[in-house]
Amino acid sequence: MNELLGFMVLSGPLFPALMWLVITTILVLVAVRPAGDFRRRASIKLLAFVVILVLPFSDEIVGHLYLRYLCETQGGFKVYKTVELPAKYWDRSGNPIFITFSRFDKYKKNGVMNPAMLPEYEVDFKTEKYSSLFKIKKFRFWYLEKETKNILAEYKSFSYAGGWLKNIFYSAGGPSCSDAKQPDNTEQILSIFTPQLKSDEGG
Repeated sequence: MNELLGFMVLSGPLFPALMWLVITTILVLVAVRPAGDFRRRASIKLLAFVVILVLPFSDEIVGHLYLRYLCETQGGFKVYKTVELPAKYWDRSGNPIFITFSRFDKYKKNGVMNPAMLPEYEVDFKTEKYSSLFKIKKFRFWYLEKETKNILAEYKSFSYAGGWLKNIFYSAGGPSCSDAKQPDNTEQILSIFTPQLKSDEGG
């Protein structure tokens, strides 16, 4: 008994899916009895099997498709306005000194703006429910001018909690927009704040 419970926990959503596969097979074999020749009966049973099998997971399938649509049409990082910073914000090698890094950030990908050097700008974020029907949340992170509240750039992402059946058996977080093609924190900041041209500095 303990081994069975352990398997259910480790397999997560796989266990109820396998159980439903067995139940669907039994239902089709026992309850679906169409008339006609062998080919017609086999076709109807196959159709019934697919419909019954997919029905409990239909919201999961539609939810994933909707998430993908949102990620492709609304998700990602966008820059609306760039800011040129003079030489005092860069070291002799051209590296930014207005970005701070954690000592654990070996590759310097998760830098943050130094508020002491850039007091005119700030970052903000918000997580909100986007779709109650599909249990989709929207995450928004943006850079803005502190005084005017004009947005310089923003990053949007969406996450999907999964269908009703998955949430009954498995409550862990679901998929979200892929960040593979999105710039990291440091790249985001450097796409907004760029070195000022020497001619501009002289003017």
